[in-house]
Amino acid sequence: MEDVRRFWGFPVLLDVLLASGIIGVIPFLVFLYTSTFGSLRMARRYWPDERAKWLRAMARAMIFEWLMLAADQNLFRIYLWFHFTMVLLVAYHLEFAPAPQPLPEASGLSYLPPFEAPPLYDATP
Repeated sequence: MEDVRRFWGFPVLLDVLLASGIIGVIPFLVFLYTSTFGSLRMARRYWPDERAKWLRAMARAMIFEWLMLAADQNLFRIYLWFHFTMVLLVAYHLEFAPAPQPLPEASGLSYLPPFEAPPLYDATP
């Protein structure tokens, strides 16, 4: 058993299936699909946008995280749920927020002029 334990991993999906049953695992699988492959499809739909590129990268990283979790049985890892949150926030922002508009160009400049701070004290006597 000691030799087997070194190479043994309990997949997270089976752990969720055992904990919640066949009916209870269905919403979790839908959530898993929407945060990985569903996000990839949404990124493809809005592709020229920079936010779509971020969403695609995070969805691909989520797929690799689930592959890593096939070897480790702990679903309560903080980086996993933080990553879920970021994927869902970017997907929500991409779908429902308007695309950012470029800054208005003033006299041929596409950036704001530098800020000049006032002096800290008045040096006149």
